[in-house]
Order: sequence, then C-alpha cells, then structure tokens
Amino acid sequence: MIPKKAFYFIRHGQTDWNFRKICQGNTDIPLNENGITEASKAAKSSASLSFDSIWASPLQRALHTAKMIHACNQKLPFVVNADLREREWGSIEGRASMEMYAVEEMEEKDSQYSPPSGVELRKHFIVRIARGVTEALSADGMPLIVSHGRVFLCLCEILNIPLIRQVPNVAIIKCVPDHSGWHVKLI
Repeated sequence: MIPKKAFYFIRHGQTDWNFRKICQGNTDIPLNENGITEASKAAKSSASLSFDSIWASPLQRALHTAKMIHACNQKLPFVVNADLREREWGSIEGRASMEMYAVEEMEEKDSQYSPPSGVELRKHFIVRIARGVTEALSADGMPLIVSHGRVFLCLCEILNIPLIRQVPNVAIIKCVPDHSGWHVKLI
C-alpha cells in the first residue's frame, strides 16, 4: 500500500513521438526542442514548490526533464528509479498511440483480455508503479516524481482518484491524501 504522504508529479517534456502521437513506452526517445523549452520552464516553476527530493524514471525524456529541475534545486537528493519508467508496450511501440488506447480500453472492459506480444501486463505495471512510488514516499520529506503519462494514469487507479487520461507534458500535479482519500491539483 502506498504511504499516505503528499507528493508532486511532473510528466516529462515533449518528444517528437509525443508530437506525432506515436506510442513510446520504453523506447528511449529524447526531448525535442519544444520539450527542452518546456522542461526549462518547469524547472523555473519548481523553484516556487516545496519538495525535498527528486525521483526520476531512467528513460531519457523523463531523466532530462528531472535533471533540468535538479539544476534549479541542486542541494536536493536526486534518485533514478527504474520502477518509475513508462509501461512496456512491446509491438505497439513506434505505432500510433490509438493502438495503445485501444488496448487500455479492452483491459478496462475485460479482465481476461490478453494484450499483444511484449505488452507489460496491466497488473504487473500496477505493482511496479506502486513499488516505485512507495519507495519515493518512504524517503524523508516530500518527493517530486518525474515520470510518464501512463504512469500517472496508473497512479490514478492505485490512489482511487478520477482517471486523468491525458496529462499534458510538464504538467505539475500535487497529490495530497486526507481522511477521505487522495486528491490531485494541477498547478
């Protein structure tokens, strides 16, 4: 179970594949020029936030974004955690994102659905993300997690909050628990 402790989540900056609406998954695509600009703005915006550590996916689009944020917050611990990487989409990676959405839709409708070859099983993805976020939340203070869109969608399911299917690039989201459950706020 994920510790009930507030945290920030930032999705990485834009890549060419984001722009072209291509499924990335674990294909290690770099930020494009716009994504670097977005990450720079997110880094400057992060200066107004209060957090105590930065946790990042090892995929370069998230890692580059996180390093730019860390450059504005150099005294904070910086941790790369492989459990925070995007879902593996196997044969769908490099193809239209609509194919990924179709798999997600089938998984929601049919718990027995078997996804295409190489796609990380939803239940394994949920366990991995819960493990990575639990590790970040077990550290001292409030973490800032830099990761991916499907990771946040998975977090919505884990935290039992309304699904946010399309998290904008470099969106800053604060996740806060209280007596009634988890709440998210787009900053």
